[in-house]
Amino acid sequence: MSLDVRQWFKDVVCKNEDAYQFEVEDLAENSVGNWGTLDYLSYLCYTIAIKKLILENDVIGFKQQLYKSGRYFELYILAEPLNVPSHPRYVKGETHFKGTADNFEGLYSALISQHPELIVSLAHLLGWRGEEEDFKINDLNPENGHLGYAMKYIILQEDNKARAHLEALSHFQLHRFQKVDMEQRMAVLEGILDQDQEKVHDGLKQILRRHKKRIKQAGILGKFYANAVAGLGWLAQYRGIKIEINDKLCPKKIFEYHEFPYPELEWIPEDLRDKTWEDLVQRRY
Repeated sequence: MSLDVRQWFKDVVCKNEDAYQFEVEDLAENSVGNWGTLDYLSYLCYTIAIKKLILENDVIGFKQQLYKSGRYFELYILAEPLNVPSHPRYVKGETHFKGTADNFEGLYSALISQHPELIVSLAHLLGWRGEEEDFKINDLNPENGHLGYAMKYIILQEDNKARAHLEALSHFQLHRFQKVDMEQRMAVLEGILDQDQEKVHDGLKQILRRHKKRIKQAGILGKFYANAVAGLGWLAQYRGIKIEINDKLCPKKIFEYHEFPYPELEWIPEDLRDKTWEDLVQRRY
């Protein structure tokens, strides 16, 4: 990677780190924020995590920031029922707070962070309305919804349901570029369900090769980090399959188990502090 691109990466992640600090200080001092702020903070923590990994070689800091990213994402989904015009944090036009199953990439941060309660919570929250309603809302990307539900049920160890979604996905007529991406991810998930380590590794290596092939088209974070490989690799490890991937875009230290303290969030809206996935799924508020 050229020095110019690396400097571009450094500028972006350092700017986002400063933006995070500004946001939380502003929230602490004089702002109620809005529900969209939670989604923004989740993104900023994700970029800070990659900075920790790539620029600072700090895998613990990387996982701690991904935990924070996952927690803010969790809070964002939990905020949806409170998004009414009378609420001071109301966001006009927001109809579903990334709680549909096609937003499965939100699971990756939780998985890599190794925090079991957060992993299970987000698995329950993605597609929390139930499949029928979820697919009505997500009518433009049903294929991603099936992939997300397969991941959800793999985490929750409801393997028959996961297989049913992969079977449904196999019948989609997709554009050839999307078809390749989907088949590679499906292969990894099928390998996890079959407890086939070789199939999982082959699938992850294919995803990594394809990521590298399209590196020029990747966003600045994707030029230095392969999120899908790390996230799906940790999904496999969550189900007991050891991952041996080692690449500059996804170094092996990511897949090592670490013990570390989980940081506190700098901002949790007071009306979300006692809310859990069970409260949302059972529509208690």
